[in-house]
Amino acid sequence: RLSPRFWAFALLGIFGAYLVSFPGLKIGNLGLTGINLGVFYALLAAFLWGGSTVFGRLVLRKVSFQAMTAVRFLSALIFLLILSIYHGSLGEVKHASGTDWLFVLIIAVLAGFVSLFIYYFGLKTTKASIATICELAFPFAAVIVNWVFLEATLESGQILGGVILLAAVVGLSRVNAGDDAIIVE
Repeated sequence: RLSPRFWAFALLGIFGAYLVSFPGLKIGNLGLTGINLGVFYALLAAFLWGGSTVFGRLVLRKVSFQAMTAVRFLSALIFLLILSIYHGSLGEVKHASGTDWLFVLIIAVLAGFVSLFIYYFGLKTTKASIATICELAFPFAAVIVNWVFLEATLESGQILGGVILLAAVVGLSRVNAGDDAIIVE
């Protein structure tokens, strides 16, 4: 069972992610357009990554983190290939330049394979419940990317939400390190 400290930090993290996504504390338009579409995709990514974290943690009991990384990377590649075929965009690959392929390789190796390798190495010693809540940092990362690279303006609620979210992640890390996320009866 999860400890009260885990639930306190988890709720704090969810609230921080909510503030990052909806800094005015209310959802204006429920349509999937504009910022809501971006928030939806970030939350969907967090949900899917969190689910794969729990599943990955279970699989890591049986296989090495190196094998898990390879399976995850290859399954994502197959999924993207199927998605490209479904949308009929596979033919666009022939228009990619040598520079485009170099960037794809760099992104695939550094942001893809190497980061997953480190992720699954760390997941061996991190409880899935802790790692899953830490996935709430996806919306925060999306806001930071928009701010840094797209020069989007941050609202004070987003900054506050980011601080709360980071505090929750640090708190959850301490819960994980103290091994008090599980109550032994």
